[in-house]
Amino acid sequence: MKPKQRQSRLDNARLQILRQDLLAPVLSIEGHAEMLTESIANTECCEDLQKVVTAAGQTRTLIDEMLAMETEAHTEQNREQH
Repeated sequence: MKPKQRQSRLDNARLQILRQDLLAPVLSIEGHAEMLTESIANTECCEDLQKVVTAAGQTRTLIDEMLAMETEAHTEQNREQH
């Protein structure tokens, strides 16, 4: 394997690990908040939990956008090297 290919694979793996490390807690929070919303009858608590679900979704979107930009930059860098 060529050094450039090896570096590219390492960069891709790093991005995938970063994605998992950032998204796992957000998805967990979102899932737990949704489960609690379904099991709680208190509307005040449900409203607050819905805010948590919304914030988790927004955070997930930000993470996806950030990593997409990083992936795009990495892809562009690889094109320039070839």
